[in-house]
Amino acid sequence: MNSLKKAAAILVALQSTNAIEVGDQVCITGYVLDGLCITQGFFLDAQDTKSLEFPEEHTFHCLIDPPQCVESGYQVLGPKNETTGMHCLGFRFDNTTTVVELAKTVGQKGLCTSCTNEDANAPERGWLATVKGTVSALGDGSEGVTGTPILSEFEIMDGSVGCETEDTMPPLCMARSLEDTDGGMGSGNEDCTQQMCSVELTSGYMLQYQVNEAEGTVSIEATFDGEAYVAIGFSTNGDMIGSEAVIGIVGENGDIPQKYNLGGKSPELVTPMPAEQQTLTDASVGIVDGKTVMKFTKILSEPNEIPIDPNVESIMLWALGSDFTLGYHSGRGNFGVTLAGEGGSDGADTATVAPAATTVAADSAATTTVATTIAAGSDEATDASPDYGTDPTVPEEDSSASKANSALAAGIAVAFFASML
Repeated sequence: MNSLKKAAAILVALQSTNAIEVGDQVCITGYVLDGLCITQGFFLDAQDTKSLEFPEEHTFHCLIDPPQCVESGYQVLGPKNETTGMHCLGFRFDNTTTVVELAKTVGQKGLCTSCTNEDANAPERGWLATVKGTVSALGDGSEGVTGTPILSEFEIMDGSVGCETEDTMPPLCMARSLEDTDGGMGSGNEDCTQQMCSVELTSGYMLQYQVNEAEGTVSIEATFDGEAYVAIGFSTNGDMIGSEAVIGIVGENGDIPQKYNLGGKSPELVTPMPAEQQTLTDASVGIVDGKTVMKFTKILSEPNEIPIDPNVESIMLWALGSDFTLGYHSGRGNFGVTLAGEGGSDGADTATVAPAATTVAADSAATTTVATTIAAGSDEATDASPDYGTDPTVPEEDSSASKANSALAAGIAVAFFASML
């Protein structure tokens, strides 16, 4: 896309994302998800299932039983993007209590310990709802949870009800659709062998990169608008296990980022590479004007490591911490990028980033109307469900008490890359 067309596309995107205004009445049919599962990219009770790809698999148990899911707030998703396979984010609800109380009457009692619907045909997963409401606030301009408009005076009905007219298209869905016509986010038509190219991974987190063809390396700079550990990974499939990461933690290793093997979800399986493989050059991590900045240059092809071909799309990972303690992430995702951009032999230049953002709790108390067409029956389920406590990590189903504690510790240590989008 040339510069004139690209500028026009940006203008249209800005107009599209502002198409929703405070006071607008909206109607949409979509799946209801909590902010935590959206942000993590997976469900607490199904960590191999991508939340925005398969919201129909989201159990009512995961939706309303864990307190951390309730505290993260709720929203109704937009439609699935056929290009990415992911649902776009839709509209947040301003009253969490109302959503939870209604969900209790909709979901089947049993696995969901908070649910009260004893009908054997009541759903255990996938809350598809038709939502009507008034836009009371707009998003903050990000692509994550906080970027979605907030609804007040809303009504939640069964998804079979549908909207009387065409569904309202959420702003983030409109913006994402436009990006698809532009080949995704990223370097555009830039030659990333001659200059630094950039991509915004999420709001406040920017990645810059340049391929150094003569040296066979790539120089990377990750800048986060805050103070926390930062991580950039390399993968063959977008998942944690088997991937590799460069993690920068201020105050550790002499403020030098280290290379890690991501061998599993337990702490002992997330290990620094041997000393002979710590080959990063020009590597540093520090705080600059309140921002965490990690820089390093990595060899593209190294023995016993995932090779990086700058002329074809690479699958990369990213993560942010909540502070400088290596533990639970505040945001993470995966993305595809052809690092050489226009400088590559095939001319590819896209970098498509999966949505992710910081978890945000919904606002409180509003005058809200709710409705549902799902009736309660008489059959009672008795399945017990695990107690999540306050940690967002799910114990293994066959765990003993000690194994459950280990699983919780594992989540604190390495959940930042678990089951990437």
